[in-house]
Amino acid sequence: MENNDSHVTIHMAASLDGFIARKDGSVDWMETSDEFTAGGNHGPRIRRGFLKTIDCYVMGSRTYETALSFEAKGLGWAYGDKPTFVLTRRELARTRDSVEFYAGDLAQFVKGRLRPRFRSIWFVGGGVVSGECLRLGLADEVRYSILPVLLGNGIAFFEKLDRDVALHLTEVEAYQSGMVRSHSGWRGPSVGPGLLPAPQTTIARPDDGKTLHAFGDTLQIKLSGDVTNGGLTLGLGSTPQGHGLPPHIHHHEEELFIVLEGGIRFLRDDNSTGPLGPEQ
Repeated sequence: MENNDSHVTIHMAASLDGFIARKDGSVDWMETSDEFTAGGNHGPRIRRGFLKTIDCYVMGSRTYETALSFEAKGLGWAYGDKPTFVLTRRELARTRDSVEFYAGDLAQFVKGRLRPRFRSIWFVGGGVVSGECLRLGLADEVRYSILPVLLGNGIAFFEKLDRDVALHLTEVEAYQSGMVRSHSGWRGPSVGPGLLPAPQTTIARPDDGKTLHAFGDTLQIKLSGDVTNGGLTLGLGSTPQGHGLPPHIHHHEEELFIVLEGGIRFLRDDNSTGPLGPEQ
């Protein structure tokens, strides 16, 4: 069973033109000499405190090999003793007990193994892994650290992302190093129905002017008025008067987000069912 409190974050640092590494995988450009005096300066103590809130890391093989190369240079292992899952079909060196390799289905792995066990799950690269995580609708937020450098080419932040994904900026902060860190969450549907998983839940499309979208396992409805305490019925069960919303329903301003495990199907006018396409 999926843990309702679990949170999946995609995080990587990238150049201003969106590359996480050079073509050869090197990241020497991340050490910048820029100074932005108006920026924040989070010291080692604050960073260590934040890292304690992360329960596990997920990465691809190239990111893992980069971490091993840093360790070989005496720079240490960046992920401490936290469980670290490497998505790969290759035979790689396993240098510590906290590292585990996985080569199966990513969606099943996140929903069936990681979310029930961990609260804070961080995907830390590379571009293929991050793109697949986003394409499958597995992430709750994207944290993007932008460094003041242009590479011209390299390994992209997201690879194999074949559609637009609308995000909502929730936080942005600049640092004295010139790095800008942004947090974004889901805002709306992707362009095209391919992001939707195998559907299980059937919902009648509204005919009263309400805006309804689906993305990943989440149904988004734009409402008006107080939906938190007014009682709500969606054909999925209801919330009693004054009891607020159940854990899988999230209310933000006039938008309601409902997480439905297994996907969504919509009842068409001819009583057939299918995913909600972009033209709808």
